[in-house]
Amino acid sequence: MGAAIVVVAIILVVHYKPATVKGCVASGPNGLELTNGSDKLTYELTGATSDIKPGEIVKVKGKKKAGKGSAPSTFTVKELSKDYGACPATK
Repeated sequence: MGAAIVVVAIILVVHYKPATVKGCVASGPNGLELTNGSDKLTYELTGATSDIKPGEIVKVKGKKKAGKGSAPSTFTVKELSKDYGACPATK
């Protein structure tokens, strides 16, 4: 019985763990956008973005939503996890 409770608890924690994205923030046509450094995906940021500034590298927690057709992917920010400073200069 105890093992079953532990398994259910682990499944709930993993399933409901918020997504995280780290990347460079820029101003876009519809507000803030974050470009993920690892796979170069760009997300329109919504939600709790008041502490996020363009030109900064940040890690945010929240919920991803893939874009359909020509609609952009979005990331609803629940929390600014870490600010890593300025984005690197582009050539």
